[in-house]
Amino acid sequence: MNPLTQQQLLAATEAGIDELHHQSIKDIQRQTAVTWAGRAAAAYHFYGQGAGLPWLLDATEYEHEALEHASLVTDDPELLETVRHYLTVAKADALAGG
Repeated sequence: MNPLTQQQLLAATEAGIDELHHQSIKDIQRQTAVTWAGRAAAAYHFYGQGAGLPWLLDATEYEHEALEHASLVTDDPELLETVRHYLTVAKADALAGG
């Protein structure tokens, strides 16, 4: 893995400034929760297709991140339950070999 450069950090800072000017923290948390949920579901899918234990371990980490960010969206309490249900189904499917 290549080390992070000062230029990359400056670019990330500029992107962060732009993002914070255009989106609320709640919108950022919501999008982040959905992104991590998608990663978790994909990793569960790979595990269910026989790709190996590392995918299950990664899926568990991604699920944790999705639930963490969803729990921070306090103006949409259904988001947490929706993400939790979606990933419960994805995990069950993967563990069943699907």
